[in-house]
Amino acid sequence: MRKICGRCKVEFISRGTKRKFCSPTCYVGSLTGVRRSNHSPRGDRNPNWKGGKRLDKDGYVLINSPYHPLASADGYVREHRLVLEKHLFRFLLPEEIVHHENGKKEDNRVENLRLMTKEEHDALPGHFNSRGR
Repeated sequence: MRKICGRCKVEFISRGTKRKFCSPTCYVGSLTGVRRSNHSPRGDRNPNWKGGKRLDKDGYVLINSPYHPLASADGYVREHRLVLEKHLFRFLLPEEIVHHENGKKEDNRVENLRLMTKEEHDALPGHFNSRGR
């Protein structure tokens, strides 16, 4: 039997006569009064949104920036790279490294950040390159 969903107004086929909704999502949406779709809302429209800021496994602050050319698959970019890009008025190249002068990964003030190459970064005391120097 063809029916029209009582929530999203999509036509659907039902075996029984009692069904009024095309999916469990529409049924739950009708109970709670919340507009639902087939996917969770992204960004600040999601009820679990925490401001688009989080820490990665290495302790760096990540910022939600889904349209950034070097954003990760989930749309995040390390904050220190964004801060330096804004200061320099250009995107950083993937091979450019941003060094934290005071060693604190969460301190992303422009005064604390220095742009360098991998070779320069490896030459700093306390940093090692792939050969283990």
